[in-house]
Amino acid sequence: MSNHENNSDLTAAPLPYPSALSGPSFHILPSDDPGASRLVIFFAAKDLSFDRFNFFQLGRELPEHRMFVNNGSNEWYQSGLPGLGADVSECVAMLQAWQAALGAVEICTVGTSMGAYGAIQYGAALGARVLAFASESRLGMPHSRSAQHYEASTPPVYPDLRPVLTKSTTDVTLFVGERDPVDLSAASELAAIPGVRAYSLVGCAHVVPTFLSRRSRLGPLLRAFVAGEALPDLPAIGSALETPEYVTAVRDAHQAAQTREWQQAETAARRALHLLPFGEAAEFLLGQALLHQGATAESVDLLARNALSQPPDDNEALLLLAVGLRRLGCLDRAAHFYQQMLISDPGEHRALFGLSMVREKQGDIEQALALIGRALRIRPGHGVYQKRYNTLRARL
Repeated sequence: MSNHENNSDLTAAPLPYPSALSGPSFHILPSDDPGASRLVIFFAAKDLSFDRFNFFQLGRELPEHRMFVNNGSNEWYQSGLPGLGADVSECVAMLQAWQAALGAVEICTVGTSMGAYGAIQYGAALGARVLAFASESRLGMPHSRSAQHYEASTPPVYPDLRPVLTKSTTDVTLFVGERDPVDLSAASELAAIPGVRAYSLVGCAHVVPTFLSRRSRLGPLLRAFVAGEALPDLPAIGSALETPEYVTAVRDAHQAAQTREWQQAETAARRALHLLPFGEAAEFLLGQALLHQGATAESVDLLARNALSQPPDDNEALLLLAVGLRRLGCLDRAAHFYQQMLISDPGEHRALFGLSMVREKQGDIEQALALIGRALRIRPGHGVYQKRYNTLRARL
């Protein structure tokens, strides 16, 4: 999933176009292909500033009319888009005007995470076909990204996609990762609505486009979807969404883990694994709950298996596995996993903290101090890190 930065001012558009071709919140690429019959609208995910757009590299290669939009803050597309409309209804009217001006007979909307919510919301209003990755079903779900990052100063206009879709004939194709409990729960809710086809991917967490791109699957999937063709085979398709009771149990385990109610998390995770043995999210949550309750050996077995399928951008299972190995006295193995995490993410301060503890147990106080110092520079003011730094420094 690539980003594009457009540093130009508003680019004027010749008539009969209804707006400029480019602005901070949008970038429009009319196709030169006389056979272009679709307008494909890409919605950016959260934490992207104005002038940056997702899917730009893949999107601009499509032989169709393309539009990239970004609401510039984490508002989940509940407000307008500067240059296109002051609110959602004005934006919908402008997008319809662009469809007419381009002579497009069909609209496709595409988005991931916050952008997926926007793609579904606008897709329903426009009668579009929707390709969504890791969308929430409603804003403010417990421990969801919108609950943590929603920035709008006013209540959302469309806080729940379910009634929006129920009133629409829009077709939605949704992909989520089997490692993300919140995304699984949202997909399960949306999949109950006619017209929504939801698929879960084994070994995938929240960032689904990156997962597919690393396997050379994102481009073929996008091109087939836009063309209205049968989607290509995806070997990572899992079965978690086929058992709604499993998804409910995983949701319960995740919510208990977020509030550190580890016994409840364990009970719910065991229930989930009874319903779907080897379910990735449940396996991780059980390993996490057991580790926090002192059942280290059992947790390590679960976390080692779980870490085998974790994507490169998700170190949680590997981190907890390293903690468990360190507690069991397997210091060299723990150090190996901490170092492995730091190779992929040098700023992973938790790995620096854990590796510092390993080096202290191995008698290398100087190295332990250097490592916790690095963690403290990444997270200045962190109380636990500061206390450890002071303790180690006093020992030199």
